[in-house]
Formats: sequence, C-alpha cells, structure tokens
Amino acid sequence: MNKHKKLALIVAPFLLIGGYVAADYYAAAQARAEMDNKAGRLTTVDGCNLQVNKCTLQKGNLEMKLMLDPDDQHQLLLISNEALEGVSLALDNTEPAKMTLNGDNQHWKIGLTAPVKANTTLKLVTSINEVLYFIEIGE
Repeated sequence: MNKHKKLALIVAPFLLIGGYVAADYYAAAQARAEMDNKAGRLTTVDGCNLQVNKCTLQKGNLEMKLMLDPDDQHQLLLISNEALEGVSLALDNTEPAKMTLNGDNQHWKIGLTAPVKANTTLKLVTSINEVLYFIEIGE
C-alpha cells in the first residue's frame, strides 16, 4: 500500500465526522430561519391610543389599522392591506375572542362588552399564509 492510500484511510474518518457535523449545523440553521418566518411581532407606528385615534400596526409590508368604530364605541375595527386568515383579540386578562369578517378578509370587527380605557392591555394575533403575527399593546 502506497503512502497516498494510507493517508486516505487515516483522513477519511475525520472527513466523515466533519461532514456529518457540518450537515447538522446547516440543517439547524435552516430550521431556525424557517421558524423566524413562521411568526412575527407587529410594531405600532407613533404609539397607540384607541380612545383618541387609530393604531397603525406593521411588520415589513404588512400594515393594519385598529380603531374604534366612530358610530359605535363598543365595536373595534381592524383593516389590513393583506387578506388575513383569522384574527383573535383579548382585552386585559380576558379569554381571546375571534374577530368576525366585516365584508372581506381585509376588514374585521368585534363587539366589546365595555369601552376601551386608557390602561387597557390589548393582545392581537393574526395569520397570513400560515405565518402568525402578534402584538401586545399597553404592556
């Protein structure tokens, strides 16, 4: 056996283990990147005070406006620039309630049992193409 074959027999196990570790590292990085695309935290633009004006929520190209209905202060409206698959909303420490469609998948509404106060905590979760978006306002 010549020296090249001996060297190959010695180096091959290390290359095998190194390849296994590199493949595992790559797979883990891909899984993390995929998980980052499955959920996104919405942010408010210029603060949020539902009693005075509408809240603008955004993440990337997604923009939503959350506001009280001007005709009925016990209705909360949500308008999105993209079609939403569903919206859940919770005020303070209540159980989340699903918002209902108000025309198409970009307009949603929910009836409130009590008016929104200045110190009310609002939690909103929505999904678009199986990607979840969430925000907690008034934390």
